[in-house]
Amino acid sequence: MHEVLDDSSVRSFSTLFPRVGGGFQVDVTDRAYGRSAIHDGLPWFICDMRVPLLRSRMSLTFMPTLLG
Repeated sequence: MHEVLDDSSVRSFSTLFPRVGGGFQVDVTDRAYGRSAIHDGLPWFICDMRVPLLRSRMSLTFMPTLLG
């Protein structure tokens, strides 16, 4: 996984591996971001990274307008 820094550069901080039988393993390469862990599903911080408009019920109304 990568982080976009304030100067628009990109930096890797961990690797996400799917696990046989379900779940994911996160191997952290930069200890400043915590430690490696196993998650039952997607880790909480990437579970839903869509912009709020796309998550809302109103997106059903506005989506045809936005897409043209």
